[in-house]
Amino acid sequence: LARIPPAMFWRCKSLASATIPDSIQAIGKFAFGNCERLCSVVLPDSIHVIDEGAFINCKNLDAITIPSQVTKLRGGVLFGCCNLRTLVLHNAVTEIESEALAECEKLEHVFIPASVVKINDNAFRDCDAVVIHSPCRSYAETYAKKHNIKFSAE
Repeated sequence: LARIPPAMFWRCKSLASATIPDSIQAIGKFAFGNCERLCSVVLPDSIHVIDEGAFINCKNLDAITIPSQVTKLRGGVLFGCCNLRTLVLHNAVTEIESEALAECEKLEHVFIPASVVKINDNAFRDCDAVVIHSPCRSYAETYAKKHNIKFSAE
């Protein structure tokens, strides 16, 4: 099994934590969607793709680090993770798609590398407390200013 299939753990009420093995290279659409008790996920660097909505509405997830080989934060991937406070992206990421982090009301810190050259206009919809941390003169800084999002130079 090199991929967690779409909706594999959809609405799994008892799943509180997940450590994904190194053999996994991709997480399918909605794989962990609506796992409301899920609070901890460890993702290995072997993962290249995390599909749309993979962690949608995981209401207890409070922090996540996107693996170093993932190039896009896909649409709705963390939508509605209302207790998510911190997100760390690595240098492979070049794009943050539509509503990737929408309705993450408690999101405080997003660390965006200089490699990101595209962020969808509504990627951070209803994330009023967020601070984008990124290098000076990065695309993320331009995006933050355009959308009145707090910015911290890293």
